[in-house]
Amino acid sequence: MKRSPIKFPRRVRIHGGEFDASARAMHRSVRLAVPATIENVSVVTIERKQMSTKTTIKRIALVAVAAMGFGLLSVVPSQARTQADSLTISAATASIVAGDTITASSPSVTLAFMADSTSTDSMTVTAYLMSAPSTSTAIPLLYVSDTSNAKVATSAASATELIKGESITTQIALVWAKTTAPGVVSAKFNIGLSKNGGVSGTTVVGDYKVRLIAAVGAGGGTAVSTAQDVTITVKANPVTDTVATTGTVVIGGLATADSITSTTDEVVTASKTLCASACSPKAVISVALKNANGSAVTAESYTAYIVTGPGTLASAAAASQKVTNLSLTSGTGRLIAVRNGDSVGIWPDGTSGVTTIQIQAASGAVLATKTVTFYGAADKIVATASKTVIGQRTETKVVSFRVYDSAGVEIKSGVSGKLVSASTATISDSYGSCDASYSTTTYWTCSATGVAAGSASLTVTTNTSATDTTGKTSNAVSVRVGGSTAQLSDVIVAFDKATYAPGEAASITVTPVDAAGLILADDTYTVFSSTGMVPDYAFYGTGATLTSASAQDGGLSGTGTISGVATYKVFMPISEGTVTLKYTTAAAVGSTTGAIARTVVATVSSSSGSAAIEAANAAQASADAATDAANAAAESADAATAAAQDAAQAVADLATQVADLIASLKAQLTALTALVVKIQKKVKA
Repeated sequence: MKRSPIKFPRRVRIHGGEFDASARAMHRSVRLAVPATIENVSVVTIERKQMSTKTTIKRIALVAVAAMGFGLLSVVPSQARTQADSLTISAATASIVAGDTITASSPSVTLAFMADSTSTDSMTVTAYLMSAPSTSTAIPLLYVSDTSNAKVATSAASATELIKGESITTQIALVWAKTTAPGVVSAKFNIGLSKNGGVSGTTVVGDYKVRLIAAVGAGGGTAVSTAQDVTITVKANPVTDTVATTGTVVIGGLATADSITSTTDEVVTASKTLCASACSPKAVISVALKNANGSAVTAESYTAYIVTGPGTLASAAAASQKVTNLSLTSGTGRLIAVRNGDSVGIWPDGTSGVTTIQIQAASGAVLATKTVTFYGAADKIVATASKTVIGQRTETKVVSFRVYDSAGVEIKSGVSGKLVSASTATISDSYGSCDASYSTTTYWTCSATGVAAGSASLTVTTNTSATDTTGKTSNAVSVRVGGSTAQLSDVIVAFDKATYAPGEAASITVTPVDAAGLILADDTYTVFSSTGMVPDYAFYGTGATLTSASAQDGGLSGTGTISGVATYKVFMPISEGTVTLKYTTAAAVGSTTGAIARTVVATVSSSSGSAAIEAANAAQASADAATDAANAAAESADAATAAAQDAAQAVADLATQVADLIASLKAQLTALTALVVKIQKKVKA
């Protein structure tokens, strides 16, 4: 059998044992073209044979290497390894307060890696202290936060597993897989600082730099994650802060000076007289230091000094706050440092005046400013009649007075005033003792007893009798003894103004008088009949000082007076006009004439109200004019609409006519065309 002159590549012939239809077709087509190139193919085939012989050894080596590689991919290694480890931190900087190990703001570190099929693969994360304040002995600690498919211990996988919140006191956390199945192992740790193995945090404020490093534990492999650095700033704890910035500071006299817990100041005045020997202070300032958090501070002193005014300061022992322990032998000065817990006493120095004492914390913060008034002997008394009319009886607080020393300093304690009447037949007081207590609103006050109608001149003195001339005497004030119910002769009712704005507050005064028209002593009088005072136009709203017997409810038959007058406040009506107040006097008023019907009138009006009415009227007129203009415009619009409709109809009619004309013209053209055609036919014929 004759062999084919075509030689196929060896790889084709290896797989051509079952030469398929496509291969046979290709072979047939090749045979048709082969005769022209058969010699060239023979030469090429010879060269390839030579090259294949030279590279045989190389091909064998390549096949061997590939086989070894495939073998490695299909065989499990004899020892597992940790892989793809990572070490991440929550933040590069964080802060905690002094005394805490970890807080909600503490930084954290997370270690994650791929564990193989055995549970012996493990890694560690170690916390190293890189730098810290020079006085600190704290070291970083790791606290278990969260775990995922991981166990955590301090030494080896066989050690007791730690749970969330427990600390690793060795600074090294060991992490390994919980199961034998391969997977990702992850553990998160909070980073804290402690000087005693986690019992408490450091109290030394400042920056602490901590470095976290991951390493392979058991199972082999090489850690690829990089070290992470965290800076933890320890800040002063506001609760345990020892710096005082606020405080409770209270000043008191001898009665409450030993009450350091009191929160109420006293008004302290004292004599300027120097002590002949050691003596108690005239006032005491108690101080309780607090930090910015409001917590008590126990390890800091404070400063007390006199800013202005006379006086001397000294401090009391902490063992007792009793003012008797504050004496001149404790050491004195106008500027003193006081141990926390001690109080400050203030003594006179022989000069009168108002002393201002400032309390400062060691930081310089002003905690409080207190005052004490030192006075000398009484030099001037100023009297005022608190009641100008009294009844024929004893009444309190008829005269008030104030006492000053030679420097003009008011004396608010230790005054023994006496009231003296120049006419004891009218007001019987003769060196009667005044009240012994001082009030910041009424000052010193004296009672007086009226015995007969008339006026008397009253003075206040520190003399003890008519023969004593060593004291001081006030100016004279006049007080009249008026009548009472028996002398009631008339009642005067009046508005405080003649004209009011709408809704304006108004006062109505009711004044009982005697036959001479003089105001009666303060009392409750029946001045109206049962109807009281009745306005013809209801007052608006309620008054500022209305009583149950108000002007608008008709119940003012019994009227109590102050300084001889009863006053009622109402609000005028909103609408303008005249308000007439009607009343009828009681039968007891002017017994010889009986009940009398009277009226008082007030006007409610305002320029602004009139202007508003005029403006409203003008606005209404403008609105009416605008309405008329709108109506005229509407009529014009209707006319324009009708004209437009007529024009539209005319256009429609014209269009119809044009259409008819066009149709007629078209018919004529058609007829003309037919005629022309007919003529042409005849012409040809």
